[in-house]
Amino acid sequence: MSLPNTQRLAPLAAITDMAHQAALMRLRRITAREQALRDSLADLDDRAANGFLRSLSGHDNVDGVANLGFVGGQERNWRDWISVQRASLQVDLAKVLGEKAEHMTRLTQTLGRKDVAEKMLRAAQERDRRDRSQKQMAALQELSLMLHSHRTRR
Repeated sequence: MSLPNTQRLAPLAAITDMAHQAALMRLRRITAREQALRDSLADLDDRAANGFLRSLSGHDNVDGVANLGFVGGQERNWRDWISVQRASLQVDLAKVLGEKAEHMTRLTQTLGRKDVAEKMLRAAQERDRRDRSQKQMAALQELSLMLHSHRTRR
């Protein structure tokens, strides 16, 4: 005797749902990394905008010429460091965005598979329900015939 359609399709529906949930969690992690990188870039931009002003206000200006040379050198170093950091963050962000784009395709596929498996399971449940109802109706008719034939024999 073969298994009812519902019992055969239920594991498929569960597996496709789990695969979709796993893909969704992966996308959430990728999106969190993307947001962290964007936050780091924004913070770096804020630091770059405020860095030179802070270095001037925090430095004693005893020997104006020497201090301006020192501050100018520090500013160049600061700008170089900011540039390197920004480039590194932008490369990381580009990689994460590429990974996110690829993963969105996978997520769409897992969602499609999940939906199809759920529809197949619902259709199988409806068929199984209809089959049970028909069997019960046939059993009741047979019982009714048996009772009727038993009464007519008396």
